[in-house]
Amino acid sequence: MFLLFLFTNTLVYCQELEVKSFKLASNDITASSTPRMDNNNDPCALLRISIKSSGVKFAGNIVGDVKYKDNEYLVYMTAGSKTIKISGSDFLPINVEFGKYGINQLEGRKVYQLVLVIIVVPINQGTTYTNNKTFRVCGVSFNMQFVEGGTFTMGATKEQGTWSTDNDEYPTHQVTLGNYMIGETEVTQALWKAVMGNNPSDYLGDNRPVEEVSWNDCQQFIKKLNEITGEKFRLPTEAEWEYAARGGIHSQGFRYPGTAKAKEACWYGNSNNGTHEVGKKCPNELGIYDMGGNVWEWCQDWKGDYTSSPVANPVGPRTGTKRVVRGGSFHSTKDLTRTTHRSSNTPDYTRNYIGFRLAL
Repeated sequence: MFLLFLFTNTLVYCQELEVKSFKLASNDITASSTPRMDNNNDPCALLRISIKSSGVKFAGNIVGDVKYKDNEYLVYMTAGSKTIKISGSDFLPINVEFGKYGINQLEGRKVYQLVLVIIVVPINQGTTYTNNKTFRVCGVSFNMQFVEGGTFTMGATKEQGTWSTDNDEYPTHQVTLGNYMIGETEVTQALWKAVMGNNPSDYLGDNRPVEEVSWNDCQQFIKKLNEITGEKFRLPTEAEWEYAARGGIHSQGFRYPGTAKAKEACWYGNSNNGTHEVGKKCPNELGIYDMGGNVWEWCQDWKGDYTSSPVANPVGPRTGTKRVVRGGSFHSTKDLTRTTHRSSNTPDYTRNYIGFRLAL
């Protein structure tokens, strides 16, 4: 099994967990015959969680180690528990609230059977836009730039030179993309606060990019944003990110986003020891700001190797251990702000130089 993001025309699909059933296993005496005790020496409840995926992680009032055998996880939880969070590389995270399935809370010495299935669902069924658009959320406005699809050469093309490129930027290859939208700027702290009600950033300022956010954090933000707006925002794919950074169909073939001189468009080289307000440098050919420097930007894809074959609407490998980040940051060297430079981090990784921008 694998976490899958694929495109069909303008639709994007992903894998999610769905609760098939959750009930008391009244004939199972495991939790009473061989009980596990919590820190207060009270007996725990046992969850038998069935899911066809390995390496699944659980968060909540869990006691002791989780055991896995034959697509079933044995998870002991304290009596009174009302929820469990489940995450893995094969699907988007889910928070299972027991009360939704008729069980208000777990009881000690009892066994419960939770059956989960992985389903493929569309995640981009919002309105299709053909022009730039301003959105407003809880008093905070942000702009999305329309990107007309086309075909481009992805990877270290000749303007990048050979003295500072990395092996993972090769081989160059033809990529064809459909239309989409991408954030005019990185997501700001003002927008994050409007949606999430908190601010994880180190370098505070409403118009500065939000940072100290993991790829997983971005998914939670996007989920809430979509609930508020009724849209289907997401992270850009790595190909969408590079195409937009290059200027799309208006690209003039620059080494950096919209310019041959990094200082005109990019914050880098430990600029004032921190992030900067978005939109203060020159935009690129599409009117997009800060695609070089300020903060690294999460992409949707797992990091993988390029191939020389032409591709249409690529979404990266089906599995992986690290998610792509692009663009460099305020403390990067200018070479890391090039349009083709690639990097990656684990989905739970946070730093004060990593943020993101939206796609639609």
